[in-house]
Amino acid sequence: MDPLHSRANWRGKIFQQAEAFGMKSQQVLDILTLTKSAIKEELQAEIKNGQYKVVLQFLVDQSVRHGKNLLFDKIIQKVAARLILRLGIPGGLAVNIATLLVPVLLKGVSKKVLKNTDIQTWLTQINHSKIVPQINALKNFFKKDNNAAAA
Repeated sequence: MDPLHSRANWRGKIFQQAEAFGMKSQQVLDILTLTKSAIKEELQAEIKNGQYKVVLQFLVDQSVRHGKNLLFDKIIQKVAARLILRLGIPGGLAVNIATLLVPVLLKGVSKKVLKNTDIQTWLTQINHSKIVPQINALKNFFKKDNNAAAA
C-alpha cells in the first residue's frame, strides 16, 4: 500500500477503530474537535502570558519528539480534563486518548502556523538578527484561526 493512499484513508481507519471499541463516529469527531480546540486555547493562553517565544520554539522544534516539556504537559492535562468533564470519559482513558492525540494534532497545528508568511518572516529575522517577534501578530494569527474554526 502506498503512503498516499494510507494518508487519504486515515479518517476511515479511525472510525473503524472507534467502532471496534463501541464508539460512534460522532463521538470520535467530538473528541478530535475538543482536543484541537484545547491545544489552540493553551497555546493562546501562553501567548497572552507573554510566553510567545516559548510557544514559537515549541512549534518550531516539535518538542514532543525530544521528550516531555512543561507546555506539552499542560496541553495533555487540559485535554484530559476536558474529555473527563465534557464527554464523561473515565480518567485513565482520557489521559491515554490525550497522550495519543495531542502529538498528532500538534504536528498539524505547527505545520499550519509555520506556513504563515508572518511567522516565516519572524523566523528569518530571529535566525539572522535575533530579533524577537512581535506578540500582536502571533495573537492575531491564533484569533483568526479560532474564528475560522468557530464558523
